[in-house]
Amino acid sequence: AVQNFELNQIDAKLHCRALNWGSDIRELYGENKVQPPDVVIGSDIVYIEETFDLLMKTLLDLKEINPNVKVYMACQIRYEKDCSFINRTEEHFLLEKICHTHAETIQIICLLPKLL
Repeated sequence: AVQNFELNQIDAKLHCRALNWGSDIRELYGENKVQPPDVVIGSDIVYIEETFDLLMKTLLDLKEINPNVKVYMACQIRYEKDCSFINRTEEHFLLEKICHTHAETIQIICLLPKLL
């Protein structure tokens, strides 16, 4: 993704960073005075069940550092476990389906933090 930014000469107001699921991303945005993301885009990130808890931790950390963050995810729902993870996000986020195939196996969704 960083190479795409460079090749396409993306405006300096946008930043691209990798998120390591499960790591404490609050440190990156707290101490370094780096502005937390307003939008996060992930593609094909819901497929390995062993990573679901780490992904959820990262989503919750994003919500904590910016209560207005929008997370867009494109994913192929291959198995029931994938569907269960997407449903689990609704405990903490409002889920909006942006686009899906006829059989709903491929979805683009937007997660918006639920306000307390």
